[in-house]
Amino acid sequence: IFAFGSTARILFSCRSIKKEPDNNAVFHYLTENNSEFPGGTFFKGIKPLEAGCSILLSPGKKPAHKRYYSPKYNPEMGEFSEKALKKHSAEFLELLKSAIKNQMSPPGPAGIMLSGGLDSSTIACLADGFPAGGAFGRGAGPGKLKLFSINWKEEAEYIKAVAGAVSFEHCVIRPEEVGGLPWEEMEKRVLGSEIPLTSQSEIGHIRLLQRAQKENIKVLLDGNGADELLAGYPERYFNAYLNQIIYAKDLPRFEKE
Repeated sequence: IFAFGSTARILFSCRSIKKEPDNNAVFHYLTENNSEFPGGTFFKGIKPLEAGCSILLSPGKKPAHKRYYSPKYNPEMGEFSEKALKKHSAEFLELLKSAIKNQMSPPGPAGIMLSGGLDSSTIACLADGFPAGGAFGRGAGPGKLKLFSINWKEEAEYIKAVAGAVSFEHCVIRPEEVGGLPWEEMEKRVLGSEIPLTSQSEIGHIRLLQRAQKENIKVLLDGNGADELLAGYPERYFNAYLNQIIYAKDLPRFEKE
């Protein structure tokens, strides 16, 4: 049989599929604390279809796996230019402002998850400049946005700096408050994602959402996705860029980079 679905839980509704652990994935997790098992899941016999790939099914034949897309660098971008950088930076800033402004009048009170990183800090500072119909923004009174943070030791200094620079109320959770998550809530978190936890920050994320719920906050802005969009991890994304240049057989460019 061939069965597919968006989650493993859906596949277990098929009686022919047994709920068994994949020993390789479990070993990979326990030895490396990595919940992303290459080419597999934590369940035996269930594999993910990777991005840019397809599977062709034909009666009497094995499924044909094919990669139809691989990202490539654009050689037409040319050499680095200070003038072009300023132009693209200005365009990006206007797009970011527009995206944030569109979120400033949500159906109910809103907040921002502030981590102290450049992404969430930028969103908080830009949001502070929008009046948004008098509901939010600088000097907007009791209806203004609220910031939600966990004062992790390595981020506390930056969180404090940004929170002090904007006019929003700041709700802070101490690191020692994160650890006391009841087992029932932990179980819900794991079952909801179908992968095990890899760090305490994931539990902290739950704590922030619970705090926002107590404050009657229905809409939260955060910086997720900025690292992927702006190559925030050089050791990860620059290597991928170099690999694309090699794939394109552009050795002069590779040597220069």
